[in-house]
Amino acid sequence: MQVGVVQYSDDVKIEFTLDEHTTKQELINALKRLQFVGGEEANMGAAVEYVVEQLFTSAAGSRREEGVPQSLVIITGGPSSDELRDAANSLRLNSVITFGIGVGRADNNELQQIATDDTFVFIAPQFQVLGQLESQILPYIAGVAQRTIVLQPPTVITEVTEVNKRDIVFLIDGSSDLGGPSFSAIRELIVKIVNRLEIGPDLIRVGLAQYGKDVKSEFNLNTFGAKKDVIAHLKKMKILNNTPLNTGAALSYVQNNFFTTSAGSRVDEGIPQLLVIVTGGQSRDDYTQASLALKRAGILTFAIGSKNADVVELREIAFDSSLVFQPAEFKSAPLQALLPQVLTPLKTLTGVVSSEGPTE
Repeated sequence: MQVGVVQYSDDVKIEFTLDEHTTKQELINALKRLQFVGGEEANMGAAVEYVVEQLFTSAAGSRREEGVPQSLVIITGGPSSDELRDAANSLRLNSVITFGIGVGRADNNELQQIATDDTFVFIAPQFQVLGQLESQILPYIAGVAQRTIVLQPPTVITEVTEVNKRDIVFLIDGSSDLGGPSFSAIRELIVKIVNRLEIGPDLIRVGLAQYGKDVKSEFNLNTFGAKKDVIAHLKKMKILNNTPLNTGAALSYVQNNFFTTSAGSRVDEGIPQLLVIVTGGQSRDDYTQASLALKRAGILTFAIGSKNADVVELREIAFDSSLVFQPAEFKSAPLQALLPQVLTPLKTLTGVVSSEGPTE
């Protein structure tokens, strides 16, 4: 296990990086030499983003590329002086498992916003009794290091795995209400996404289905082993062209027929399971139970909707509101403008669902 330490107030001060001290005694000696930096502000948001960008890197000793879990423990004695939303998203997108320890005037809501899960927030009334939290915190930190940390479903814990191994299913609107031009723009978007992924049987697998009144399976996760074959199929794909738009039934169909070992899913190997739904309208059937089932199964769902789609529906379908995208129009330029926003989490988000508590 490697440890780094940072202090923050108005600015951020790196005390030592992850690879700076190689023995426990060196680390303890360095901790004993720490000096209080002081300052007027407590810019937690800026500090978290700095840590993600500067410490969780190979140059600073991070071993994330080797699949080593990345953890952050934040200790604060008061509310943040700056905004935390971008920092929280950065932690999630970079698969950093985060714990929050609050003392005195610390804002519990802020800590819950930053922490990976509410159970990863610990509160002490004053710094003098901070040591009493040790027995509560250590099993969780050790559990992360040993890859045994688990929570009650439907909570998903982000974990660093090989980024180039994941199973991605696209579920796209093929209804007659959508229309041919919008369908072509969606198809072009999927082609561009696939072009930027490492496709292969032992790398990223992709599957795709269209839906309207019913679902048409275009290809499973194990149908094509080469990128060129996926793209060739996409380019000749025709719109399903029926109504109404039964999103709930389509979500259930995909979970039961795509995210299975027989259809090429590697969920039993711990490979991240992701779903990207692209829809041009509101569902005509109930989608709430299907959305919940996907979350409970650990399937990370992205929702891309047109201006005619219901944003409340999109947020309920998506695993997280940060994975909802709503361009102004379903035309080539607005959809392709989403590429950077969609590709980053698509390549990095991972999820593991389990039902036990932390182990000693």
